[in-house]
Amino acid sequence: MEYRIQEVSEKLQVQRSTIRYWATEFSGHIQPRRTNGGQRRYTAENISTIEQIKQLRRHGMSLAEIKRKLGNSD
Repeated sequence: MEYRIQEVSEKLQVQRSTIRYWATEFSGHIQPRRTNGGQRRYTAENISTIEQIKQLRRHGMSLAEIKRKLGNSD
């Protein structure tokens, strides 16, 4: 099953702009599929990763630290 960005935003209480930004910063881990119309569709795995990033940010980790933890250097 795939979810629209609005659904992900509401479920995780994360702004849509933040989700888009994290998808860019963590492109090796969050790769939403695009519909023919260009809309993003997120998988359960994407949502899990976004949730993990959110929790690590709450614990004070920087994006660089999270990238190292996830093994993403892009």
